Amino acid sequence: KTIPRTEGVSTTDLVGRFLGTGTSRAFLGTARIQRDFSDGLRAPKPDERVVYVAGAWDLFHPGHSKFLEACRACGDYLLVGVHGDECVKERRHRLPLMNLQERVLSVLACRHVDDVLIDAPLNITPELLSTFRVSTVCHGGTAPPGAGAKARKVASPSPLNSSMLAA
Repeated sequence: KTIPRTEGVSTTDLVGRFLGTGTSRAFLGTARIQRDFSDGLRAPKPDERVVYVAGAWDLFHPGHSKFLEACRACGDYLLVGVHGDECVKERRHRLPLMNLQERVLSVLACRHVDDVLIDAPLNITPELLSTFRVSTVCHGGTAPPGAGAKARKVASPSPLNSSMLAA
């Protein structure tokens, strides 16, 4: 299957960043591009169980998709938080290879995702839980601070992970 090129995203630039030879972090995103990726998004219905999961989602790959599919199975509506560049740098001690806008578009393109929280906080707050009516907070490793009783560990069905790709 051929996947069409994402307008505004330079594959050459991404490969350069991955190899450490590229320095550009430019993304030529427009509101139209984000709208195109957001086509079909909807608010959760009142009776739907909202599942929330957050991460960096750098270099989105099949392992991410499988993990999000498993998270989606924990409820009726999947809200995915994408941590901002500085938040990722704080946790991983390096900037992500893809910038926030590129990572948001990658997550929006995943069929298991119902909506995306852009620049999601590391800590789960009561306001986040109530604003989005979150019933379950999924995670792959350690539960995020503030998740409390709503936390649910989800095992990744894929052995592929970002650490293997960006080591």
